[in-house]
Amino acid sequence: MIRLTVLMLSALLLAPAACGPDDGQSPEDKARKIASKLKEADTRFTNNRAKDAESIYNWILSQEPEHGGALRGLGQVRIENGLVDEAIPLLTRAAAATPQDHRIHAALGTAYEKKAQHGEAAAAFGEAFKLDGEQARYGLQQGKNLLRSKQYAAAETVLRKTGEVDAEVRYVWSQLGEALRNQTKHDEALKAYMKGLSLYQSDKEAHAGAALIYEARNETQKAVNHWSTYVRMDCCSKYSKTFARPKLEELQARENREIDAELAAGKQATVEDAG
Repeated sequence: MIRLTVLMLSALLLAPAACGPDDGQSPEDKARKIASKLKEADTRFTNNRAKDAESIYNWILSQEPEHGGALRGLGQVRIENGLVDEAIPLLTRAAAATPQDHRIHAALGTAYEKKAQHGEAAAAFGEAFKLDGEQARYGLQQGKNLLRSKQYAAAETVLRKTGEVDAEVRYVWSQLGEALRNQTKHDEALKAYMKGLSLYQSDKEAHAGAALIYEARNETQKAVNHWSTYVRMDCCSKYSKTFARPKLEELQARENREIDAELAAGKQATVEDAG
């Protein structure tokens, strides 16, 4: 009898647990615990505690390997650590697991943008913007990446929509100006640049775009004014050193020649009148 009892106890101890590592938890309790852990991890990541967040995301994935939120969080940690090549597969899996989560598509857009894959970045941000149309920043990022991939008409459409969602989102009007200028819609582009500058005088790209349009119109003084402001705000970037500053100097020289020509013409007229 004693031997039988020992054998029965041994069998019970060796039998696999019915509920895995969370023995005794219902599926509902497990789901609630995972949701709570995900919220905790996201909070830690937002508060610059990526390492702590990563351990929690990994725990969630040990319980549910294709959990979209945990894959998204782990992908964001990889981006934060500069491991973009590792982030993209994680975020792709996250998007497949939870396709309606706009945050996943936005994170994927960020990863592609860092790889300079602007077409893919635009598509990912576009999906995020479609899922949450109130997030103007998604539209702005989609528009920027369309511009970088030279899809100017598509960028114009997206940036106009973004401006309708939030007219004060920073840089949307200068980006719209760029889309329009690259389609030679100069009048509309100048209006967009001026609108951007009415909201943010620090918008360097609006100053540069306006200067290029004024130069094309032979309005040299206005072009000089905008390039002067640009160079004052951005003295040391590669663009400023190799393009903006030389352009400013070129236009200033042109302006001086025009002034000299006007003065010479005035003197000649005075001499002729005196004669």
